[in-house]
Amino acid sequence: MFSIGLAMTLRPGAYERYKAAHDALWPEIAASMADNQVSMAIYRDGQRLFLFAAAPTEADWIKSRQAPALARWDAQMA
Repeated sequence: MFSIGLAMTLRPGAYERYKAAHDALWPEIAASMADNQVSMAIYRDGQRLFLFAAAPTEADWIKSRQAPALARWDAQMA
């Protein structure tokens, strides 16, 4: 089992947009995660976000990160 944790800081006032985007996760990204058996949870503490993800192998995680839509998603979340 491969797991990864990330800590991020939201820009002031960005939480509502961030949450709305994640509540309407793009189908291509959800499919890539499902295809590669990636599970993910994001926790919030004020402006700090803590992301925990797991996949069967690091290769599965890397493959899930290669979805074409993910670059657009990452740019939108930046």
